[in-house]
Order: sequence, then structure tokens, then C-alpha cells
Amino acid sequence: MTPDINARAYYRSVEENFSNNATQSFTPGQTRYGAAATARLGSSTRFVVGYDHEVNFGTAPAIQTDFFDLFNPGVEAPPGTAVNNSLTTIRAGVEQQIGSATIGVDYVNRDRNDRVNDVFSGNASQIVSRLGLPITEALTFRAQNEVNLGSGNDPLYPNRTTLGLDWRAYPGVTMRLAHQFFDGGILGNNSITSLDTIVEQKIGENTSVTGRYSVISGFSGITGQGAVGLNHRWVISPGLRVNLGYE
Repeated sequence: MTPDINARAYYRSVEENFSNNATQSFTPGQTRYGAAATARLGSSTRFVVGYDHEVNFGTAPAIQTDFFDLFNPGVEAPPGTAVNNSLTTIRAGVEQQIGSATIGVDYVNRDRNDRVNDVFSGNASQIVSRLGLPITEALTFRAQNEVNLGSGNDPLYPNRTTLGLDWRAYPGVTMRLAHQFFDGGILGNNSITSLDTIVEQKIGENTSVTGRYSVISGFSGITGQGAVGLNHRWVISPGLRVNLGYE
């Protein structure tokens, strides 16, 4: 590609009954593939487009964690239930740098086919706007708003607004305080508050240790969750590397 255009394609598959929910793998079974491209339209403007298709199958395992990433939520099936659905996501957006602030607007379309429960089937589109504004060298304000278009609201991705503060307490250590408001969907008109401590420390040129501890307060009470991970990048040759991770 040209220096102003960056593209990637991916394909990954996890077999049914491969339960490794502490990492990025899906719990019942999943085949996922897609492509994304970023084009730099100027010194401070980027255009992003992406396509993602996933097929989920099998039975959710008995072990489940309820971690909720406020700026990138995921929805897990209850333990022991059958999973048989597919989801196609198309995304296109623009990101603009204005001074020290970063502003972005995306159009997202999700087409879900749930072959177990038609409640979650449907085609819905959203406008997602976000802001990152440094207040000081160590403190950054973040905001994200997601609004469904028309009457095709997605029960798993309702209208929501997220406000947060990131404080870089120490090099490689960030604390995040965030609050999220829901409007509709399976979560109704509830809200969630979280306090996260996020750690990433390099222990070598290609090796880093990561950690995260979260306290989440919401309609279901208070939950505390933590994780520790090790990531290593193995450079095979210029332009070719293998990323290894354990969490």
C-alpha cells in the first residue's frame, strides 16, 4: 500500500468447547474474518472503513466473567445456553485532529441473524461520535455517544453515552474513572460506573507485562475483576513478526 493507506485482513477460528475467556478468544465457538483500511486525507484527518463477519456456535461454558469495557462493550451468552448466530458489521468514519483534541464520527451497521432466539435478530445502524481532549499532560477527558438511527434499534447495542477521565499516574500506569448511561435495549435505562487501573510495562525490547484491575458499580451491585498478562513480539524478518500473549 502507499504510505498514506494502511490495510489489513484477518481470519481466525476458535473451536467449540475451547474455554479461554480470560483472553481475547470467544467462549463457545467462533469463526471470524474481515478487513479494514485507514487512509490519511491530510496531516490531521483520517478516513477509516471496515468489514467484519462472525459466526458463533456451540454451548457457552459454565465459567463466565462479567467484565464490561465501557468504550468497547461485548455481550456474552449465559453459561450453559446454546449459541447459534451470525453478525456482519460494516463501519466507516472520519477522525480529525484539532489542536490537542481528537474528534471522530463513525457510521456503524450491524446485521444479526440469531437462529436460537429471534429477539436479537435484526438490522440496525448507529452514529458513533467520540472525543479525546487532553486537559493536562497526565489527564485526558474522553466521551463517546452512540445513537441508533430509525426504528431498527439493536437490543445489544442501545443508545448510550460514556464519559471518562484517564489519569496517567506513572509511565505505563493509567487510572480511568468512567460512567455510562444506557437508553433502551436489554439494559434498560440503567447506568454503570467503573474505576480501572491499567498497567503496561516493558521488560525488554519486544516483551511487555500488562495488568488491569476494575471495580464496576451498577444495577447488579459492585464487582471487582483483575487480570495479568504477558505479551511478546517475535520478529522473524523485516515486515514479518509473531505476536504471542498469555493472560
